[in-house]
Amino acid sequence: MSKRTRNIPEWKALAVLPNVRVINPVGTDSFALTASSDSRVDQCVTFHPKLGSFLKRFTASHGEKLEPGVLICRHDAPEEILTADAVAGFRDAIVACVVPGTHSDIIVNRAQLRIAYSDTFMIYPWMLDKFGKWATARTPALLATHTVSRFRGMSAPGMSVGRLATTDVDQHLFRELSKRWQKRFSVSEPDWAEIALFRSLNVANAAASLPGGTEATIHDFGRGIALWVSAFEILVHPGPSGQANKARVLDLIALAPWRYRNLTELVHKVQMSRSSSRMVAAPGFLYDQLYRARNRFLHGEPVDWTDLHSSTGHPLLGVAPILFSMALRAFLGIGSSPEIPDDKREFSVEDLAEALCQSMEINEMPNLFGSAVLAVQQTPDQLEEERRSRRRRRR
Repeated sequence: MSKRTRNIPEWKALAVLPNVRVINPVGTDSFALTASSDSRVDQCVTFHPKLGSFLKRFTASHGEKLEPGVLICRHDAPEEILTADAVAGFRDAIVACVVPGTHSDIIVNRAQLRIAYSDTFMIYPWMLDKFGKWATARTPALLATHTVSRFRGMSAPGMSVGRLATTDVDQHLFRELSKRWQKRFSVSEPDWAEIALFRSLNVANAAASLPGGTEATIHDFGRGIALWVSAFEILVHPGPSGQANKARVLDLIALAPWRYRNLTELVHKVQMSRSSSRMVAAPGFLYDQLYRARNRFLHGEPVDWTDLHSSTGHPLLGVAPILFSMALRAFLGIGSSPEIPDDKREFSVEDLAEALCQSMEINEMPNLFGSAVLAVQQTPDQLEEERRSRRRRRR
């Protein structure tokens, strides 16, 4: 056995994501998105020195040096999770655990410096080949090989490089999606539910992308709304013998773990057909607005900028990912808090502390999403006045 074979690293680099600076790794025991300075990436560089040169050749549009994110997997990972579908599925799961929280923060706290678009997690088309010698690219439009010494990688010029830390990730949802990812891509014939889940996440990734660049039009934003509605419909599709429809999506949204009573009261009437209607709560009413906007844009009806906003004036493209994250929780059957030990049975302080920590983690994002949906019931001007009042009270 050669020295080179004996020194094969435990991990290997699969792809580069130049639009994200990873502060804390996100992943599982066998697959992760991490920083190019991670010790596991260092192992790969030791084995393939040109990988180090490749990673150092990324800059922003004005020449600023970047530390790109790197997708890595264990060297002994099964081939099934190394396919393009599996890699994209893992990326899509991360997007679903990051983007909705940002839009909630924008609505509730006016936070602007977090990752709001899935383009941050775009996988770069060029990567070092498996032999560690050449830079290669493979896309539907390009199949190319070139020397690493001539390579010049660059982040997307139309957006800032995102910063990804532990606090940016919906940890509870990511753990469940990671399990389902393994289940979906580790078998040759996955269940329909797993297929539907990752098809839905893939469309949600497209929906969460930047609507366009400097040339973006109203129709680009409308297309984004249409993709979000499709992501919901794919998620609820029952399989070859059934069909997805608005009623199924409304049912799923109603099952989500909404923590505020105001978000479960059936006070809004929505039209289901020409002759029927149903009562829904505030989250379902927002989905109905998404659904009707989708129809107007895709069916060629007259549209204007108001069609991109909720009835209270909030951008529907900011509301959609919040509803989608809560629908995912209903689909996955997660969201119930763990049982807190009571004084009627024996328990340790450690048991109580663990249960409380789990409860806080499980409730954290649903509470934020619920606050965002409650906020959307007011106009932006009303919300701003409420913020000013809170600031005055603190003085």
